[in-house]
Amino acid sequence: MKLCEDFAKELRNLQVSQSSIRNIYDSFKTIQLGLQQEFIKFFSDNIDNINKTEAENKAFNRVYAKIRLMKSKANYVLERKIEDKNDPKVQQQNKGYSSLKRFIFVFVDNIKTKKEFDGFMDLFECVLGNLK
Repeated sequence: MKLCEDFAKELRNLQVSQSSIRNIYDSFKTIQLGLQQEFIKFFSDNIDNINKTEAENKAFNRVYAKIRLMKSKANYVLERKIEDKNDPKVQQQNKGYSSLKRFIFVFVDNIKTKKEFDGFMDLFECVLGNLK
C-alpha cells in the first residue's frame, strides 16, 4: 500500500494530469468489465460441464489481446503529453509521464492470468485513489 501512495505522490508532484491517468484506468476498467461478462457467459452457458477455473481461463483468453493492446493506447495517450522542451517544469512532467508509461508496460507485460489482471486493477485503483 505504501508503494501505491508513494507512486501516486510522485505522479502528483511531477504534475501528471489526473485526466490522462483516469483515461487509461477507464480503458482498463472497460476490459475488466468485459472479462466479467465473458466469465458469466461461459459459466452460465456451460454450467453443467464447466468449472469456475475453466470459465475464468476461457474468459481471460478472450480479452487477453485487449489487455496487451493497452500498451499501445497508453503509449499514444502519454506520448502526446511528453514534450521536448528545455523548461525544467516540462522536464518534470515528462519524467512523470514516462514513469506512468513504465508502470503500465511492466504490469501489462507480466499479466498472464485473470487473477493477475484483477491484482493489477486493484493496484491501479489504489494509485488513482491516492492522487488527491
